Amino acid sequence: MSRTGTNLTTAALGLSAAMALSIGTANAAPQFFTDRASFEAAIANIANVAAAVEDYESFTGEQGSGLGDLIPNGVDVNGITYDFTPHFAGDQLGINGGGSSSGVNALGVTFNTVIDPLGFTDQIDFTFAESHAFGFDLVTGNNFNILSNEVTFSFANETIDGTQAVRDPGNPGFDVFFFGVIDPNATFSSASLAFNAPNTVVGFLDNVTRTVATGPGPGPGPVGVPEPATLALLGAGLLGLGLAWISQTGGAHRGSS
Repeated sequence: MSRTGTNLTTAALGLSAAMALSIGTANAAPQFFTDRASFEAAIANIANVAAAVEDYESFTGEQGSGLGDLIPNGVDVNGITYDFTPHFAGDQLGINGGGSSSGVNALGVTFNTVIDPLGFTDQIDFTFAESHAFGFDLVTGNNFNILSNEVTFSFANETIDGTQAVRDPGNPGFDVFFFGVIDPNATFSSASLAFNAPNTVVGFLDNVTRTVATGPGPGPGPVGVPEPATLALLGAGLLGLGLAWISQTGGAHRGSS
């Protein structure tokens, strides 16, 4: 092989490596998180987004005989729209005043004159603005065991069952299971949480978390600034191709004079 051919091959390999790195980064699989600290740290590493947390503390929770605030279907509530399919006809989502993993309030379901934990075959479909992440605390009784498929959570084309969540027993009177999925390179606008515990209440939801844009970033929408390593490698490959082409065409001209 001629020196010019070698130069072209080397430059092409450099360009291919840059393209492979870029494609590999863009197609990274979504990540599932079982603890909130790691989930929030991963959000902090995504450019131009911030975490938005719904802790339900701005609502009036059920206390004694008062139901407190209810969450209607199809209405935007602080940036999230809830579509609730209840196990028992007529039930609605509502705010409980004593089952929270932070503060006081958490999200449950009406049952007569109280707000009960979610469970049975309840299902919530969430819609929101494009987000790289979605996560929540599931607040249960002490030593509660989530059996296979009693809880399924879907976001970013990933579906997680409750047995993959990890119990955090650090709260007096109740346990917390955290579910979270992040795709740092793409955004989605819906998530769903389904229960398949026909005879069991499972828990309340709290600290529902998603990302909101603070500027251009990865994924659909405005294109962010490429990663420096990818940009440098791509530039080196293009420069190599250009120099090899000049060398090849220069040699041809000299040969014809």
